[in-house]
Amino acid sequence: MSLNFGRKINYMPLIISLFGGIIIGFFFYLLSQKTLIAILFGIVCLIVIVMLYTLKTKDNLDQWGIDDRGIYYQDYSTTGKRIRAILLPNISNEETVKFSEIKNFSIVVGKGMDLPSGIGPDGPIDVTFYVIDSAYQTFNSPYYLALKLDKGKDIDLDLSSNVKDVVAINEVIRKIEEKTKLQVKLEKQRV
Repeated sequence: MSLNFGRKINYMPLIISLFGGIIIGFFFYLLSQKTLIAILFGIVCLIVIVMLYTLKTKDNLDQWGIDDRGIYYQDYSTTGKRIRAILLPNISNEETVKFSEIKNFSIVVGKGMDLPSGIGPDGPIDVTFYVIDSAYQTFNSPYYLALKLDKGKDIDLDLSSNVKDVVAINEVIRKIEEKTKLQVKLEKQRV
């Protein structure tokens, strides 16, 4: 059984970047009546829009999944990988983590955030957690699964897109605990 979280990047950022570049280029052509200036500003606009998308790719498009083989995720760790994902969305940056490589794992909850209902003292994680500021509960809370691997690499996998799906989060925790023989920890977000 496979569980998936988040979304993978698609062609939409590339299409928006291209249309933005064309529109800005056409606008500058109308203003200057010079093709070279229009092309130059169109290309600059295309580059700027792609760069703006790279800033938010890691936050908004953090697709990952878990099955019996291990955990697989889209690697958007560097700007170059994010640009390649925007320009060539069908070429996968997928990385796989085998359960045997996991040294430690925890659920990290953002400062002032509450755990999703069903996780905590009443759920599979027997930990008490104090909510510092309940005013933040109305915002999209940053819950993520932090993996520490044998190779010294840390991987953060977003859970906030499925924060309402407690069954899926519990299943991920159960599967990792079962396959690694490790107990999940609960942490507050590292600042």
